[in-house]
Amino acid sequence: MLFGALVLVMIVMIVMIVMVAVWGYRRSREDKKAAAATASKIRFKSIIGGVAAPFRSNAEGVYEEPAAREAEPTALDNVLAALRAGGLAPLPTKQPGFEIAGSKPDAYLRITVPDPARAEPNTMAIAYTEAELAIDVAFALVPLFGAIGIDMGDAAWLVVDGSRDVASIRKELSERYRVMMQQMMEAMAPLNDMLAQLGKAVDRNRGSGPRDS
Repeated sequence: MLFGALVLVMIVMIVMIVMVAVWGYRRSREDKKAAAATASKIRFKSIIGGVAAPFRSNAEGVYEEPAAREAEPTALDNVLAALRAGGLAPLPTKQPGFEIAGSKPDAYLRITVPDPARAEPNTMAIAYTEAELAIDVAFALVPLFGAIGIDMGDAAWLVVDGSRDVASIRKELSERYRVMMQQMMEAMAPLNDMLAQLGKAVDRNRGSGPRDS
């Protein structure tokens, strides 16, 4: 019985080591990608807007990459004015661009542009700790640049064209994150069940061990 219990413990340890190794590999891969990237996963794109826009949804009901268009560049000062008109408070940054404070003390979204005389969505580099702020910025820039698509990375594309308010778009993004988390939990369920069964088997072996007479 003791041997069987030791075998089960070893199996559990091996499974845990594999899980940690997989997590470490994924984390390392993401860190390398982040270090090599010149911007975050989030990016803006000027897109064809309006009722006739060729937007398509995939099987999950989210937008695939919308059709691009050219946006007329403008001075960074005009971008800042549009943000203020949209109720935001952009703060100047050392590099040409601006920063928007988030809902928490250290949260932010920072956007830089290569040429402050020719700012436009396609060339904006985005860094952030609060992804939802990208929606606020894009919404405020629609009157200046027209419809904007936001590539949210794993959460796919969002379309901001003035037809919906910020709250409804944020709600859509929140729902996508919820679905992604649910899918992740469902994918882990078989492994969790296996670990639970192994734990019960170990407990049974402990309980059925030799007893003193």
